[in-house]
Amino acid sequence: METEKKSVDIIKTVYEGDLKSSAEGSIIVSDTKPDVLKVIEATAEAYLVDKQMENGKITISGKVRINILYMPESENGKMETLSGCLEFCETLRRSEFKEDMTLCAFCDVDKVSYKVLNSRKIGVETKILIGVSVFANEKAEAVSSVLSDNAQMRSKKFSHICAQQYDEFSFSVDEEIEVPNAEKLLKADMCLLSKECRALDGKFVIKGRLGICVLYCDNGGRYNHIDGEIPFTEVFDIAGLSEGEECEVSIEIGETAYELENSAENASNLRVKATVTVGVKTEREGEASVMEDCFFTDADCEFSTADLKLQNTAQQISFSAVLKQLLEKEPSAPDILSVYKVQAKPCITSSKIESGKLEVSGKTLIYVLYLTGEDENPIASLKEDVPFNYSIDCDGKITDDSKTVLDVKCEHISYVINSKEAVEVRCGLEITGKIVNIFDEKIITDIKTRPRENQKHGIAVYFVKDGENMWDIARNYHIKTDAILSANGLEEEYSLTCGEKLIIPLA
Repeated sequence: METEKKSVDIIKTVYEGDLKSSAEGSIIVSDTKPDVLKVIEATAEAYLVDKQMENGKITISGKVRINILYMPESENGKMETLSGCLEFCETLRRSEFKEDMTLCAFCDVDKVSYKVLNSRKIGVETKILIGVSVFANEKAEAVSSVLSDNAQMRSKKFSHICAQQYDEFSFSVDEEIEVPNAEKLLKADMCLLSKECRALDGKFVIKGRLGICVLYCDNGGRYNHIDGEIPFTEVFDIAGLSEGEECEVSIEIGETAYELENSAENASNLRVKATVTVGVKTEREGEASVMEDCFFTDADCEFSTADLKLQNTAQQISFSAVLKQLLEKEPSAPDILSVYKVQAKPCITSSKIESGKLEVSGKTLIYVLYLTGEDENPIASLKEDVPFNYSIDCDGKITDDSKTVLDVKCEHISYVINSKEAVEVRCGLEITGKIVNIFDEKIITDIKTRPRENQKHGIAVYFVKDGENMWDIARNYHIKTDAILSANGLEEEYSLTCGEKLIIPLA
């Protein structure tokens, strides 16, 4: 049987999950630095260097920046810093991985621990969490029409996410920040302060600000700190992108370098270099129209079918809230003189849909690094896991089985030193993502016919059963719906009722 077919674009999620990795090694004290008396703080930041997908295997490698502040055994007792880099690599093997699929991966440090092995060596171990997703854009051929006058066809339409695209770009930052009276750099931290994104036809524009926190020793021997900002604007080419299209954007700060340069008397500049990677993920939703059912007035037929696993977006989620927490130091800890850095690291631990509400639970790790003014303990920290629970109204066509795809970020953070013993932190949390309905759709991929035997002739009387429509009755008797309407003097829009009597012309 000659048919017309249409391609149905579908998204196949091949893998979605987390990989656990680790990086460990020793940070050696250089010959120009004094011996280690005690470690004050050890921090780690992870970033990806490379990700590859071959047939049946994914390989993801990255680096971890290590920064250690310590008190030396030397007489001057001034804080010193150590830095180093550890590497990690993980592989994941699955037979369904193919080279033409798209791989997305992101990483973060889950935990860092250290041990002073001796006065010249510090052992560091980090636990890293790598988020991995693999998807493929595929096509399925579905029958849309039959080229026969004796065919009766019924079509159906469905909306679904028909394409996903992931593009990744990198750009470099090379700026100078004035650091007054700086003599020695102790620590520098970079983070994303803000971003604005806009999709144009074939172009993607991103503007934002990177924040720099600098801890240093000034030329009077005092510890000091300063904040700075680096604005950026970048434009990337993305084929197929349309103006105003929604995009999911991720930003990762990769390789960084900081160098203190004396520029004039009592003045110096910090040279900041960094590589920033931007990931842009887009989804396109479309409508497919295919044949749902078919029968022939002069033949019997058999269908070949396929079951598609499809998804559509029931609701986009964008929810903002402010998390406020008072962090108090332990009674034995040094007093708070000034705050160097405040970080908030939120994560979602569970999400579920109940009674038309999206219930989201999680926790935010709030970390405060502060200066004490004491010579023996110049820096101390506060740390606390703060839980959160939010209920978000759902206005889409969702069910309790709908899937949630959510992310939470700290969009802004501020603090107030309430006293020498406590800091009040306010975190602006933003929960974004979507609620996805996953559904099965059966399509007809081919039709075969064979001559009908024992064709009946004459007239039959039929009483309509509950829930039946004109198509069901016509299909049962292999006649056109127009023939039934004509024999009973009915219009095309007529609605049948249960028990109604119809005259059925059989030939």
